Amino acid sequence: MVSWRWLIASGFIALLSSGCTKQPTSGEIAKQVGNSVVLITYADTEGSGSGFFVSGENKVCTVLTARHVVAPSSKLKLQTNDRKFWNSATIQNFPNQDLALITFDPGSENCPYKALELGDSDTVNVGDGIYITGFPGGSSAPQFVPGTVSALGKLSDGYGISYPVITTRGMSGGPVVNTAGKIIAIHGRSERELVEKAERTGENLPPQQQSAQSVNSADGDAQNTFKWGIPSNTYKVNLSKILAEAAATTKAEELLNSGNDLLVSERYKEAVIDYDKAIEIKPDYHEAWNNRGYGLRKLEQYQEAIASYDKAIQIKPDKHEAWAGRGYTLDELQQYREAIASYDKAIQFKPDFHEAWYNRGLALRKLEQYQEAIASYDKAIQIKPDKHEAWYGRGYTLDELQQYREAIASYDKAIQFKPDFHEAWAGRGYALGELQQYQEAIASYDKAIQFKPDFHEVWASRGYALGELQQYEKAIASYDKAIQFKPDKHEAWAGRGYALGELQQYEKAIASYDKAIQFKPDYQLAIDNRKKLLTQLGRSK
Repeated sequence: MVSWRWLIASGFIALLSSGCTKQPTSGEIAKQVGNSVVLITYADTEGSGSGFFVSGENKVCTVLTARHVVAPSSKLKLQTNDRKFWNSATIQNFPNQDLALITFDPGSENCPYKALELGDSDTVNVGDGIYITGFPGGSSAPQFVPGTVSALGKLSDGYGISYPVITTRGMSGGPVVNTAGKIIAIHGRSERELVEKAERTGENLPPQQQSAQSVNSADGDAQNTFKWGIPSNTYKVNLSKILAEAAATTKAEELLNSGNDLLVSERYKEAVIDYDKAIEIKPDYHEAWNNRGYGLRKLEQYQEAIASYDKAIQIKPDKHEAWAGRGYTLDELQQYREAIASYDKAIQFKPDFHEAWYNRGLALRKLEQYQEAIASYDKAIQIKPDKHEAWYGRGYTLDELQQYREAIASYDKAIQFKPDFHEAWAGRGYALGELQQYQEAIASYDKAIQFKPDFHEVWASRGYALGELQQYEKAIASYDKAIQFKPDKHEAWAGRGYALGELQQYEKAIASYDKAIQFKPDYQLAIDNRKKLLTQLGRSK
């Protein structure tokens, strides 16, 4: 965000001209204002508005307009008097006044367009002559309309100066100048609009004025009714507050970005500290609360993470990322039903959120709701066909259903999109083993090991497949690799014992079974096989 401090420091508020200064003619005022008024249109919707240049910091041009002019879109196009078009760089809305500041980068050190001078609206009296400039209906030619101040007051959204003039839609946000050519108001609403809003919100009604004849324009807007502008001094008084808030927001954004950088670097504690500082400045900063939750989850502070996600959701109930993060954290706590409820909320607000569909499938699988899990994986794949994790999860779930051929087809899709996906190669090997296709299973296990040499589960499963093929020495070598990477892997010790027994190396086999039982004392398979060997050797124990 562009720094706004310069606007305060520059002392841009001009002093009123001395009484001896010659008053400009209406033609001179029209030329002066016409050179500085801006047509505002939208890149993604119909409609238009007006604005005008005010002083601002170097390297940007600053345009003052009405807040409701920028409300229809954040993608603004600005046309200047030289027929050039500019994209808005920043938009700063005034929360309590119908005002907004827009900046754009002119590509030079200084803005080439002249800023209009702000006058003292406190000196305005009923009966004073004024001029309003703006672009009616999006016309590329600004209209310069004379009028007279008809009333003064204090209304909602900062409105305070009224005048019966002919203006139409598209002129909102334009400048209202006095006969000295100084800005005394920002043109904004018709009295009809202010009355309607006051009736809905219970705010003060505009003061009664003598009725003016209403003339309807082609677009249905009443032209010759009373109009209202926001006094220039209202802008001046509230600018410092807005700029202070903008500076605080900028600092909070800097802390958010710093925290995000620390997350990427896996410096989670430091990231959380920066998020805490951002939240201290801006307590309703849902992005910081959400990312703080992620950092806490990575630190395995799961309850604190959930509390952080809950704050993000409280501020922005439709924040799908926070609902999903909350689900991930509940997964870590093995609270799978609660996790699914959070994923459902994420999907409610973002139906094409493939990550939430995938993790929902994972939680359902852990609850052994296999058909529902497959349906969830299918949704993830429908949205993102190359999501290899979903194909793998689908294959794993089909394994649980003993649908091994279908599982292999899913693993193959996962490998198609990620050839080095060692888990999918391993799952494929397991399914082939269940189909007693041991040679093909070993080939898949070898691919898994190629991509993850320390994959102890695969080394053990490979040993089992080799044992089924009666290649006992190779099986022992495979079990030894599993034990190398995980010395307490009791299944590998037991499998090794079986292979040694088949090679009639009984003492070594018993020693392997002893190791399996050491790491898992209730491992019945190892206990039974050891007992058989002892009986075979004529020992009672």
